[in-house]
Amino acid sequence: MKKVKIDQRIENAFNAFFETENDKTLAAMTYGSETALVRDTPIETFSQKADKVFDVFKKAFLFLPGTFVLFEATLTSVYFYNDFGMNLWFMFWFASGIFMVWAGLGDLKNKKHLLMPLSTISITLIFSFLLSFLPESLQPAGFFEYSIYLFPLALIAPILVKNYLKEE
Repeated sequence: MKKVKIDQRIENAFNAFFETENDKTLAAMTYGSETALVRDTPIETFSQKADKVFDVFKKAFLFLPGTFVLFEATLTSVYFYNDFGMNLWFMFWFASGIFMVWAGLGDLKNKKHLLMPLSTISITLIFSFLLSFLPESLQPAGFFEYSIYLFPLALIAPILVKNYLKEE
């Protein structure tokens, strides 16, 4: 009997200082009004901050170089196919560029994100084929040297494809 009374006294003393599940009046008084002091604001954890930083590093060190590799490999394969053909080095550059764009902007687990590097290749192929079929009198002089100005199109295409896949 004494042990039960001691447990009740301890519980009552505990309830006096701390809020319990049984006592809803303290919770109702504390969280009743919506003021800025009472409002619970989410605090960004270290892992959420690290995810943002990691996402920036992925885009800077994987996506940008991967897009450039795909862009230049596609242009080189189109313009110099007669000289070199499609050899093992071109396949290596295409495979590494595809992996870098896929890992830098997309998710390696999602197979639909393979459309992002393929969009870079297709945009580069479209413009290089269009300009390669023009007669030499209409082609800009040194087009291969000035083709770097088309690189922003190769950067925009995978981002647009990623936004399209996100909407689906």
